[in-house]
Amino acid sequence: MVGRIPGTSTRAPGSNSAARSGVNILDGRDVIQRGVLRMAGDRFSFGVPDTYPRAGTHATMPEPPGDSPGCGVGADDAVLVGWSGRRGRSMAGAKYGLTLSNRSVLLGMSTVGEMLDLAVKADRAEVWDSVWVGDSIFAKPRLDAMVALGALAACTERVGLGVGCMASMPLRDALLFAYQWLSFDALSGGRSIFVACQGQREAGGGKFAEEFAAFGIDPGTRSRRMEEAIEIMRLVSETENASYEGTYNRFENVTVLPRPVQQPLPIWVTANPNPAFPTLSERALRRVARMGDGWMTTANTPETLATNLAAIRRYADEEGRPLDEGFEASLYYNIHVTEDRNRGMGEVASYLKDYYSVDYDRAFLDRWVAIGDPGRCVELIRRFVDVGATTITLRLVGHDEAGQFRRVTEEVLPALVG
Repeated sequence: MVGRIPGTSTRAPGSNSAARSGVNILDGRDVIQRGVLRMAGDRFSFGVPDTYPRAGTHATMPEPPGDSPGCGVGADDAVLVGWSGRRGRSMAGAKYGLTLSNRSVLLGMSTVGEMLDLAVKADRAEVWDSVWVGDSIFAKPRLDAMVALGALAACTERVGLGVGCMASMPLRDALLFAYQWLSFDALSGGRSIFVACQGQREAGGGKFAEEFAAFGIDPGTRSRRMEEAIEIMRLVSETENASYEGTYNRFENVTVLPRPVQQPLPIWVTANPNPAFPTLSERALRRVARMGDGWMTTANTPETLATNLAAIRRYADEEGRPLDEGFEASLYYNIHVTEDRNRGMGEVASYLKDYYSVDYDRAFLDRWVAIGDPGRCVELIRRFVDVGATTITLRLVGHDEAGQFRRVTEEVLPALVG
């Protein structure tokens, strides 16, 4: 069965057998919900598998031509299968995600081919559970997160796929974005991980004010806009003929197609509390407890992560929404493996200055980046696992991403996963 995009359904009237007739990507709800999507050139074909692979197992993916794992032009027939939708800790402990830099491509620090190549390699290495990209529109320009995720879905077959985090949520039309995300979940075979956030005013946030001004949006409204986007995402992913009335969004009797493969669709919420602002900190953590299936945070110590996670659990109990064992506590972390820690610190500082145009002090880098030999990196990461982190995403900090990937994959993660 083949359906071209754009196109219309070629399914025979009254037929429910998507495995025997072509459908287009909008009309084939039953097929997308249960099926395998094959991509070849500009054609999409759908089929219904007898069984899905077990969690953590590989489906068959033909080797692309060439000397190295490729993607895009080199991948003639990538098979996308349903992700396991694993939540919480794995039997071996925490899970680990690879954060790719879709901004580095614009800065000349990497290429699209190199970025996708790392994704394919992570997909084939069982120590990696997920692959992530970053998000910003004009504040910190990069390849658009949704475009990058579509490419990753076509290149990979096993790993979860997410954005850490969706900083442009207050700027994007909430209903349109929900449609895009549900389409992505269907396209990826149910491997999406949605992480909501609202952008960053502080150092490292880029041209924050200019970005909001370009969209004509008051930055002071961003928290409520993000919350409405979360509510809309959850509503339309679980309900057909949905209606919503909010401060910034309203619609009636809308059914978003395709339906997502995952039910419920995983929605994590970010919070990076600053103890200097206790009221704002409590508000952010209560939002996680009230709205999230998971929490993503960054720039923590093991002690602050444990304290904040305990607060989220307490607030969730107060909300009458106690957290189950599947609740995700995710740390966005950075890593640079080196035997020369002082030299590594210099390389990390240089890389991040090029990336953010910020001179971070050593105390902050010590908190934000695992720098050192494999044993030291393992120990730093394990401290977060011991206090409750269930997923730790690792960005490879340094100009030799391929070398760092190899070292983390072969020398760090096996000690944590095995």
